[in-house]
Amino acid sequence: MPRAKSLLKGGALLLCLGLLGFAGKKAGQQMARSGIIDRTVSTQKAAKTGEAAPQQTRKKEAARADMAASTLKRLNALVERSPNSFFDLEAQAQMDDLIGKLNAAELGELYLMLDQGQDSFRVLSEKLATAWMIKDPDAALRGLLEKKAPGYGNWQVRTAFSNWAQDHPEDAFAWLDSAELPEEFAKLRDELRGNAMYGLIERDFERTTAEFLKIKRPEGWGRDEFNLMGAWGDMYADDPLMRGRLLEFAKSTGNPRDHAELNHELLKAWPQEDTAGMMSYLYELKDYQESGAIPADQRLQSDGTAVAAAIYREYDQAGLMWWMQEHSDSREAPAPMREAMTQWQNKYPDKVQAWFDEQPPSVQRDALASSLIPTLIQKQQFTDAARWIAGMGDAEIRQAASERLEFMWKEQDANAAAAWKAGLGGGVGK
Repeated sequence: MPRAKSLLKGGALLLCLGLLGFAGKKAGQQMARSGIIDRTVSTQKAAKTGEAAPQQTRKKEAARADMAASTLKRLNALVERSPNSFFDLEAQAQMDDLIGKLNAAELGELYLMLDQGQDSFRVLSEKLATAWMIKDPDAALRGLLEKKAPGYGNWQVRTAFSNWAQDHPEDAFAWLDSAELPEEFAKLRDELRGNAMYGLIERDFERTTAEFLKIKRPEGWGRDEFNLMGAWGDMYADDPLMRGRLLEFAKSTGNPRDHAELNHELLKAWPQEDTAGMMSYLYELKDYQESGAIPADQRLQSDGTAVAAAIYREYDQAGLMWWMQEHSDSREAPAPMREAMTQWQNKYPDKVQAWFDEQPPSVQRDALASSLIPTLIQKQQFTDAARWIAGMGDAEIRQAASERLEFMWKEQDANAAAAWKAGLGGGVGK
């Protein structure tokens, strides 16, 4: 079972997953698959910290005198006695019992008293934030945003909401849909929704995919900070059943970018030992890319995302052959292709040179060659960059690359840059 396997593999705390990527990649993947992403140090059972009540039935109870302060002393003692509170399950269970006896007002008081500056209190801090969010999400949101854990931005809010959503998704997402969030946190609703969905996908596929469609996606094909599809592709590349479900969903969203992002990470994370399975998938992918399912104006970006992953997995010759057959007349090289070519150049410079030497002149050949120039400049390999530029046939692409090279070369060696420019006939790119 994937979840059982992931529990065995997961061995480290993923402190801040969020929507910006994984910290501790493989540990994060397996912990997310087990359903314990952002829950590792949450309440052991919702009953121990207070069952989530529907928003309309929550009661506002006043804080009892000294209840928060006295509980804090006992909780502090538990943390200080524990050799490692993250792995100390007995200490965590005692924390849960104490926290479960507090009402929302007391949880808020206690959380604001807590010393957030010590890493040893991270477990306790997350437990308190989660319990507070479950019992009074509006008050918890305000309080957690006002008192942020040092150095982690809105991590505590995202984590608390995610923990709540794992056990009570209906209540959590219903609150999120109607909550009044501060104007200065314009992206917070999508951040909370997305963060909760990382670990929920395997436990409740239908709800998670429905929530996915509510996220406001950025326009175009630039970097997507809400790249859930890519994260799921990375997590489930070795799970054929979940892989298939995700692919079908990605094809159904109406946004070709979803399938492209999922596919890109699937290919990169595909198990090394499953060569036959990957080859079969690549043939299926080729058929899909050529099927007409992707709008013509988005084919370049979608195809480039797929071929870039193939290059990463060293299926470079076949991938690039297909790419040039489809897009040799395009002046644009999508960002994933530029990144893939740079990585390929860094790893196999002779192989890259041989491939370019074999290509007939085309604007796409020049566009791909231009993607190598920034890294060569960064490495101060100016003469190598000049050699690549000399091989470009398209005047416009060559001009842009030459101007970039001249600007940076002059900073390091003005005489050499001037000599190179003079060799071009007195003008850059001529």
